[in-house]
Amino acid sequence: MIGASLYDYWIAAQRDSTALLNDLRPHINQLVNWLLKAGAGLGRGLMEVALSLLVAFFVYRDGHDLGQRLWKATERLVGPRAHSLIEIAGGTTRAFIYGVLGSGMAQAGLATLGFLVAGVPGALFLGLLTFFFSFVPIGPPLIWLPAGVSLILDDKIWAGGGLLVYGVSVISLIDNFLRPYIMSREGKLPFLLTFLGVLGGLLTFGLIGVFLGPALLGIGFNLAKEWTQAD
Repeated sequence: MIGASLYDYWIAAQRDSTALLNDLRPHINQLVNWLLKAGAGLGRGLMEVALSLLVAFFVYRDGHDLGQRLWKATERLVGPRAHSLIEIAGGTTRAFIYGVLGSGMAQAGLATLGFLVAGVPGALFLGLLTFFFSFVPIGPPLIWLPAGVSLILDDKIWAGGGLLVYGVSVISLIDNFLRPYIMSREGKLPFLLTFLGVLGGLLTFGLIGVFLGPALLGIGFNLAKEWTQAD
């Protein structure tokens, strides 16, 4: 399909290298700009990770003292309810972390089972990748979708098609129900509120919104409930 055109282009380039450079210069400039942007994005991401680890180190080291100061400051602002509010914030945050990790482990286990049944090579490794990709929106399909397509291309149509159906109906679908369920159960929040918090936080704050959105909604919900029940 392209061999003859490449041959003619190669012969013309040997005769006139200047014309070849002129043809490639726009593409080279685009490639250089893309590499610069990608390098800047990678550097910014590494800097954010390093800063997060640095902050986390001091928070873990001095967490008790910081918690006591936060408790006293909150108590001066809102009175004797400070302790319950801080417990709500901490418990809600832990609940959402458990929800994310729990749903990720469930997706990884189900994906590994599907890979083993379908006969996909490296099923355990792909299952591990599914766990890490579960933290990213629409992450697990990036693992099971190519695996299913590769089986179909290898004439294993039933295995590949079954894996694709299994991925859509089980692996990816369970995350939409299991994660909000764990979060609502651990955080003692309504299921619908938790579900909307995950989606709204993701759309508003990005990936960190998976934690931040439900936490903010949970604290607000409990504050409103306490306020309406007060004398």
